[in-house]
Amino acid sequence: MAVVVHGVPGASLGESSHGSRDDARQGAFFERVVGGVLESWLKQRSGVTHLFHDVADLRDIPGIAGLGPISLGATNIDHVVLSGTKWLMVDAKNCAKGTLCVENKKGIVRRASGEIVPQPWLDSTKAKSQYGALFRVTGGMDGTTVFVVPDTVALDETLRRARVWELMPAFARVSDVVQGGLDEIFSPSQPEADPRDVEQLVQRLSRPDVERIVS
Repeated sequence: MAVVVHGVPGASLGESSHGSRDDARQGAFFERVVGGVLESWLKQRSGVTHLFHDVADLRDIPGIAGLGPISLGATNIDHVVLSGTKWLMVDAKNCAKGTLCVENKKGIVRRASGEIVPQPWLDSTKAKSQYGALFRVTGGMDGTTVFVVPDTVALDETLRRARVWELMPAFARVSDVVQGGLDEIFSPSQPEADPRDVEQLVQRLSRPDVERIVS
């Protein structure tokens, strides 16, 4: 029915001083691609859903429900879909063409040529910390993490052995999102988000001044 879109996808990558300029540009481009397909997917659903692009300020988050405060510094979350009962954290991963898998306890992309491209994010606990940050920001609401990769990437069953699997995340390709595959983990029938949760997330965007409605 309608999507309230907050922020600009990839905005903080354009300002980042970490890594190469080409990597940042490619990463920002893929975040915009994923942001666009998320908007297209969500506007086909009933009700009103909020979509946040580039939650870039995860510092000094107060504790909640017996959990202490958390501060993640410069870490950002690419996209967050929010309803009244659940959130979906979407991490856009612009992987190299090939098979995304785990070999010798390390996350990699294996190209058709046999070349191995390391994927350290599969071996990281950063997503777990981001999950904790969103749990606190939304007043104790649970959610699900999904990693979205290009259509040129095959998803291997060995991903279940990745360290990031502690979160029980979902993996999807761009075309899966377009075809509504995320409905399986984020039900179309959900109540609208609490305005207080919306405001908390808006305050942590790289571009909190940008808001539009897509329908």
